[in-house]
Amino acid sequence: GPPPQPKDQAEAEAGDRLAQAAERSTTAWLRALAGADLPFVARRPEPGAGGIIQETLTSRPAATRLEELTAVLGTDASAVLLAAVSVALGSHLGLRSLPLQVVTSNRHRSDTEDYLGVLAQLGPMTVDLNPDQRFGDAVGQVRRRSLRAYSSALWSPAALDSALRGTGRSADEVLGATCTFNDVRGGFPAVMDHPAQPDPGKDHAVRPLPWWPYQGGRCGIAVAGDQELLQFAVRADTAYVAPKLARSLLPAIDTVLRLAHERTDALVGELTATVAGELADR
Repeated sequence: GPPPQPKDQAEAEAGDRLAQAAERSTTAWLRALAGADLPFVARRPEPGAGGIIQETLTSRPAATRLEELTAVLGTDASAVLLAAVSVALGSHLGLRSLPLQVVTSNRHRSDTEDYLGVLAQLGPMTVDLNPDQRFGDAVGQVRRRSLRAYSSALWSPAALDSALRGTGRSADEVLGATCTFNDVRGGFPAVMDHPAQPDPGKDHAVRPLPWWPYQGGRCGIAVAGDQELLQFAVRADTAYVAPKLARSLLPAIDTVLRLAHERTDALVGELTATVAGELADR
């Protein structure tokens, strides 16, 4: 017969460890969600609600900026990208405390590193977007919190759903009610076969994305690329995410990365104000 799926194999071999991990992750999720303002928890009264927007932004300068920012700040690319995404999202949503769901996998788990498949799971994370905080300090905070989020990955949706129902909520309500960001710590996914020529007067190109190879959700952001080319991708369900917001997220992320590269000591509030101003002009 066919070989067992990685998730089934992991469950068969984990024994009590899986139950313990599920208990820890459930506790982490309840703690992270307590009082969180989940931006996509309710349907938005947008015209034509229910459509899907899928776009990708392709840029060569962004790859250079990311590499140089990572070197200057002495951190990893995932933390820089996650901080840039957080600032852009927080600016557009008007949130100073931004809840995220980060997609993790078995790549960082020594007890499952030999599996051929990937156990993609969600970890809860809240980013504090203090306007007086320097972007470099925000990157450090994001890195620390993302590591905790990865270790609190959701391995048992049933356990979380049961715990949430005890608080009057459900997993169907919560999962996907904030933005999902893909895990890039193991190296970026390969660049998609997509037009890379910049739009006139810009150093990037924004194009429709015909298919979505990443984690879903009501608003998902993914990154692909290498040292030569970087791609940001967004998928948004317009029943929950305003189309104007969805279409402005990728340029906003690119803007934060560009501004932070120009001034590594830029304050989060300065970046937020610039991105919010650009959104108002669209």
